[in-house]
Amino acid sequence: MSIFEIQEGEQDNTTPEQLAQLILLARNYQKKCVDQGWHKAEPAAVSPLSMCLQKLCFEYIERFHTQRRSRMSAVLDAELWKASEVNEEIQCLVDESIRTNRLRNVTIPSPSTTARMSLMVANSAYVVAKSALVFIKILADYCECFVALPEFAADILSRVVELLKGFNSRCCQLILGAGALQLVGLKTISVRNLALASRSLQLIVHIVPLVTKEAELALKDDQVHLLRHIKQWEVSSSVPSPSFQQICRQMQKFHNGLSGIIPDEQVKVLLLF
Repeated sequence: MSIFEIQEGEQDNTTPEQLAQLILLARNYQKKCVDQGWHKAEPAAVSPLSMCLQKLCFEYIERFHTQRRSRMSAVLDAELWKASEVNEEIQCLVDESIRTNRLRNVTIPSPSTTARMSLMVANSAYVVAKSALVFIKILADYCECFVALPEFAADILSRVVELLKGFNSRCCQLILGAGALQLVGLKTISVRNLALASRSLQLIVHIVPLVTKEAELALKDDQVHLLRHIKQWEVSSSVPSPSFQQICRQMQKFHNGLSGIIPDEQVKVLLLF
C-alpha cells in the first residue's frame, strides 16, 4: 500500500509487480463482495473501486516514466563520451535477454569486481558510453512494466517511444551538435567520441526489438497498430551543426596532410586518439 503514500516530488520505489499485486487483491475483494451480495454488481469498468485503481495506475505510470526520463537525461548530460567499463550485471542482463528473447533486469548475489571494456552481444563486441548501458537497464524496467500492467500497455508504449526519441535526439545534440563541449568541458569532439556515440546507438537499436516484442504481447488486438511508432523508430539526426561541420573540415585537412606520408595504421591511431 506504499504507493498511496507517495507525495508529489518524492521518489517512488514501488515496482510494477507490487502494483499488479495490489490490483489483483482489490479485484478479488470486489468479486467476493459481489458474491456475498454486499453491493450491487456493476460493470468492472465503471465501479468506483475500478475507477480508483485506474487512476492510481495512470499516476504510477507517469511517475515511473518521469523518474526514468530524468535519470536518462542526467546520465547523458554528465556523459564524458569515454568507453565505459562493463560490469557483470549488465553483461548477464544482455546474455539472459539473448537466451530468453526477453529483456529483464537481473540481480547477481555476489557480482564480480572485475570489469571488461566491451559488452558482448551475440559474439559482437560493443565498446559504448556509460549512458547506453544505463539506458538498456531503463528499457528493461519498461519491459517489466508491460508484463505487470498489460491493460496499460498503450500508455507505456507511448512513453517508451518518447524515451527512445529523446535518447537519440540528445546524443545527436551532444555529439553532432557539439553540446558536450560546453556541458562537460570536452576540448573537442574527436573521431573516438563520434564512434562511441554511433556504437552506443547501434547497441540500443539491437535491443529495441526485444522491447517491441514485449509491447506486442501486452497490447490488445485493436491496439497493435500502435507498434508502428516503435517499429518505424530509427537512429537519425538533423544536419550536423556548423560547429561539427567545422570539426569535420579540420579533420579532413589533417588527414589530407598526412595521407601518402604516414602509414595508414599510424594515421588511424592519430585520428582515434
